[in-house]
Amino acid sequence: MTKNGPIPVRVNTVAKTAAIDMLHERITKMFESMGVQYSAPQYIHSGYVPHVTHHKGSRLNENDTVTTAVLYLVEASAPEYGNERKVIHRFSLVGSRK
Repeated sequence: MTKNGPIPVRVNTVAKTAAIDMLHERITKMFESMGVQYSAPQYIHSGYVPHVTHHKGSRLNENDTVTTAVLYLVEASAPEYGNERKVIHRFSLVGSRK
């Protein structure tokens, strides 16, 4: 949401599985422990809709798989319009195994 109203952002929704819900809750709790304040709290916890935001116009096909080892907490103002983004924190999603 901007001063001029909402900005449309293209996304692909992802099936909401128990594993995704568990990951979302763990990440949300981690952010809250860091003092993060949400600009749109209605979209966390029960309001969370798993999705992949399109990056630079790219689109996902129905059977595409997206895997990441890193999660970024980013402060952004309308990044889809090229505004600056600031990485607040980088989280590794892959633990070390011995």
